[in-house]
Amino acid sequence: MALADHLTQRPAQTDVPINITTRRPSGPQTAANRLEADLVTALSFSPYVLDIVTRPVLAETIDGRDLVLVPAVLVHVYGSRTAPLYWFFDIDRAPGSDLTYAVVPAADRAAAAWRAKHATTHPFSADSRIISEREIRTPYTENATRLIARLRAYDDDDPALAAAIQFVTDAPRSVQELVSCLQEQGFSPDKARETVEIIAVNGFADCDFSQPFADATILSKPRRSFDPRPEHDPFFSQFARVK
Repeated sequence: MALADHLTQRPAQTDVPINITTRRPSGPQTAANRLEADLVTALSFSPYVLDIVTRPVLAETIDGRDLVLVPAVLVHVYGSRTAPLYWFFDIDRAPGSDLTYAVVPAADRAAAAWRAKHATTHPFSADSRIISEREIRTPYTENATRLIARLRAYDDDDPALAAAIQFVTDAPRSVQELVSCLQEQGFSPDKARETVEIIAVNGFADCDFSQPFADATILSKPRRSFDPRPEHDPFFSQFARVK
């Protein structure tokens, strides 16, 4: 079930909310400003993220007090017995944010309440991060903004897709080399480049998205199995081990 099916979301407090494609079960989300939009895009692009919602309204009782908590973003991720299933995010001094910060930000309070609620079944159920502009605006986020439209946007029977996958299975190749290989197979330059982006974004090939995705980027045969640990994800690895 999608997170949006279980949670109320507060509208973005702005005259012109920014709509973000997420390609996740809860559907498109809105942001109050460009920095929030960049965070949502980066998280949505991560293969570690299963679902994402902005400004979830959480009614919790903490220390005997009833509180309404509204962190900027909640994501459901691949977890384990030693890794969180949910991450709550607030943005450090986001321009134009509708969030007001108490001594303890909403994300930290929400994660603490979530952990308490699930302590007996999953002691590592939630974590939180107050994330900075520096951590959001990275080459990874630039790649996400440019390429997220390719996420889950392909036809399994596409001959160009099959050819590109075979090329990277045979040997590691740069983006430009793969485009050239596909053109030699009769595909147009636009179709060839679109297909290379698709195999990179959708896990048909491995590449380093922590660096700008460019013609020189090397794509290779993907690992045998997906590793859901956050330290192996280009976005979460910035802070997954740091509190």
